[in-house]
Amino acid sequence: MKILVGMIILILICLILVIFESWRENRKVKVVHYQYPDFPLKNWVGTKIMLLTDLHNCVYGRENETLLSLVRKQSPDLILIAGDMLVGKPKKEFKEAVHFLNRLAELKIPIYYAHGNHELRLKLYPEQYGDMYERFRKELSPDINFLLNESVTLDKNGEKLKIFGLDLERFKKTPMEENYLTDLWEKDRIINEQKQKNKTQNEQKQIDTTKNKQNQKNKTQNEQNQMDTIQNEQNQMDTTQNEQNPSNNTKIELNQKAKNIKHSNKNIKEKKIFQILIAHNPLYFEEYSDFGVDMVVSGHYHGCMVRIPVLGGILSPQIGFFPKYVAGEYREKNSVLYLSAGLGNHSIKLRIGNIPEIVVITL
Repeated sequence: MKILVGMIILILICLILVIFESWRENRKVKVVHYQYPDFPLKNWVGTKIMLLTDLHNCVYGRENETLLSLVRKQSPDLILIAGDMLVGKPKKEFKEAVHFLNRLAELKIPIYYAHGNHELRLKLYPEQYGDMYERFRKELSPDINFLLNESVTLDKNGEKLKIFGLDLERFKKTPMEENYLTDLWEKDRIINEQKQKNKTQNEQKQIDTTKNKQNQKNKTQNEQNQMDTIQNEQNQMDTTQNEQNPSNNTKIELNQKAKNIKHSNKNIKEKKIFQILIAHNPLYFEEYSDFGVDMVVSGHYHGCMVRIPVLGGILSPQIGFFPKYVAGEYREKNSVLYLSAGLGNHSIKLRIGNIPEIVVITL
């Protein structure tokens, strides 16, 4: 009997310690830094990309000032959001997420946002969630750029980062169709080409409008203008004679210009596009790598609810034991995955050995 009582007391003590530790960790946020190895685009080297994911309406400090202060301190060049900033439950408010995101947009740092499974379910099932998705999007700052199976290309002197936001319409891992990613990329390419065509047409219309509004020049010239015309004709005659008998220096100069143009074209062909995929779910990392994506940023697993040194992640939020992907840096062929432990929780708010985090990746 004494042994049984002792065991019960021990279990209660352990339970109290677990609850206290989880409470303590859920009140903290850390910043985790990664350095992309040998980044291939020299004009982008040193660029700081911040990854935020899985906030789930959590608040750190008054009006999330703790989070915002950490963002400001890191001074990122780009912010990528890998979804689940709210909680996708019927009639569940999202004012905390909206307030944080709008304050984030005030920092005037480019923000690119891809859905997580919580945003996605609001969008796919309006019969269950009503107008929650429309209200969420409407209340957000227009400076937050959603990438839903679409991309944006950022250019620095001919070297380009292509950021694609994956809107994966599935809530558990099922075999990915062979051409799934290829089809998405092709649709995105066609849409971007049409956007560029429309932009060019609009710019041409503006140019034509400006030209039409200009006043025509006065056709009557005064005597001084006539003298200038005579002088210009004389100069043109001299120029024509020089062109018929160019000096050796002129020939050398023309040949050098031609060489420079060829060298410039060669450099342009050698520069590449570096592809970044925002994909909330990391389970398809092998498929992303096979497709040829250079870098993937993900969340979803919250770093596991319970993580123990050496053993790693033990229990995932999906109540799975020892998941393949937990948090950190992973490699597959020529691709790198940066997986965040996330910023919050929902439903079971348990974190052991797993402090919420902001991820900063330096290229």
